Amino acid sequence: MILLLLFAGLGAIFLQMQFSFSEVRPWLIALPVVYAAMRRKDASPFYLAVLLGTFIDILSPQKFGTGAIVLCVVVGATWSQRENFHFELYRNVPPLALLATFVALVVDYALFCWQSGNWDWHFVRWVRMAWMAVVNLILSIPFFWICDCLLIVWNRQAQKNRNRESDPRNYVV
Repeated sequence: MILLLLFAGLGAIFLQMQFSFSEVRPWLIALPVVYAAMRRKDASPFYLAVLLGTFIDILSPQKFGTGAIVLCVVVGATWSQRENFHFELYRNVPPLALLATFVALVVDYALFCWQSGNWDWHFVRWVRMAWMAVVNLILSIPFFWICDCLLIVWNRQAQKNRNRESDPRNYVV
């Protein structure tokens, strides 16, 4: 599943570079990371966040490690809401995507300001961050639904393979 989300994240990075809606680019990279944090309870969402963050850092002018830190904040923000949101209900997905995206964008911009030494937090920046979070809110429902459908197919195929391997008729003596 993490490999599938890694490819989705890489596709989101390239799509983010090309897509713009009224001067606001959606921060699509947060969606695979939020999905992994919702569905996995082990450390694999952090591995995904570090891999995708490293790839973002290679393509961006920010200092190396900033993208990984920001995406790990997304995992932490998602995990901190486990008691408040039931992750299996789709009505809880959009607010969680909105919250995680907005928190990550604020942390990302704060790190950018810290690196550049320019601490201007104009209203235009806040509006752009809010719009980016709203776009992720809208795109989160179809993205999570598609990922859940692929996960169901993946699990069924894995179960068939396990049943085939455990069948005693397949062993040659």
